[in-house]
Parts: sequence; C-alpha cells; structure tokens
Amino acid sequence: MASGLFRGIDRSQRWAPITIPADLHPDKLTLVATTAAAPTRLYVAGPGAGVLRSDDRGKTWRTNGAALPSLDVAALAVHTVRSDTLYAGIAGQGVFRTEDGGDHWLRMDDGPTSRVLALAHSPLEGSMNTGWLYAATPDGPYLSMDCF
Repeated sequence: MASGLFRGIDRSQRWAPITIPADLHPDKLTLVATTAAAPTRLYVAGPGAGVLRSDDRGKTWRTNGAALPSLDVAALAVHTVRSDTLYAGIAGQGVFRTEDGGDHWLRMDDGPTSRVLALAHSPLEGSMNTGWLYAATPDGPYLSMDCF
C-alpha cells in the first residue's frame, strides 16, 4: 500500500505522487484543503509541520504559517469562495484565520471548548458574514458564522 499525497490524472483512473521536500516534513502532514475557487492551489498541514501551500498543483511548495503561534495544526479548511481565506485550528491556542493566503494570520478566538478534529466552511444562506464554519470535536459539531 502506498502512502503520501497523490493527484488523480486521466479522470482519476491513474494516480501520480506529489512530492513534498523533506525539509517541509511531509511525514507529519495529515490534512489537505483545496477549493474550486482556486483549482491549482493546495494547502497541506499537520502537527509539527505547520501549513504549506502550492499554487501549481503540488509541483512547488512554500511554508504558509510563520505567523501562527505553533506548527501543531490540528484542523484546516479553505473558505468556499474566497480562496485566500483559510482557517486553522491549533490545540490549546484557538482558531486562526488568514485572508491573504497564509501570509498573515489572526487569532479568531479560543474555538470550541473541546479539541477540534476538523474544520469545514460552507456558503449556506443565513450567515450574516460569508458563510458558516463548522468544527468537528469529540463532543459533537460546533457551528459559527465564519469564526468562533
């Protein structure tokens, strides 16, 4: 069984590995996020690896979480229609948001009281802002208008 990050080719009939340089800790990456609003962009993250970004379908990578308080990213999501807006959950630190593709991050708040396992953004109507941010936790789901 193969491990790592792969990209579907030929309508996903075949899969090609995506190489991430060893100095960016590919062995620590556990999260992948992308959006149809920027189909060539990929974000990956994980505990001890921080956030990485590729704008060319994984051919080249750069770090994107220097302004985060820790490299221990436990959850990651991209805004549904704003491809430069990204959310990161860091255990014990809270939920953070960037609106410039990861160059600058702001702490939104503490996040849910329980550990955040995953984040997802949805553009469903009813939010006063630009959508809803969902957090999966061991205690169940949490919902917020874009931030907690």
